[in-house]
Amino acid sequence: MGEAMLYQEHLYVEPKVADPILMAAADIIESFGWCQGGFGDLERGPVCTLGALLIAANVNPLNYKNHPSAKSMERLRKHLKVKNIAEWNDAVGRTKAEVLTALRSA
Repeated sequence: MGEAMLYQEHLYVEPKVADPILMAAADIIESFGWCQGGFGDLERGPVCTLGALLIAANVNPLNYKNHPSAKSMERLRKHLKVKNIAEWNDAVGRTKAEVLTALRSA
């Protein structure tokens, strides 16, 4: 090849950075328990996925849609490919392990 050089194009992919609110929500569920059918006990647990996100972001459940944590919720929603996190959480057969995995991998 002599002085000829071969160039290979590389696609740079930005490393995925963990979302601290999603990570904290997983820790909350792991520590205090998980539930379906409502936010749960936001002071002592167990809590649903959305309840854990609200606690992790220190958000009032009545005003969470306008809070900066909404970006974390949107990230999880897109990761799950669902329109509604609460409906996903409450699906028959859903498990705590699935919830933890989703929060940590979103």
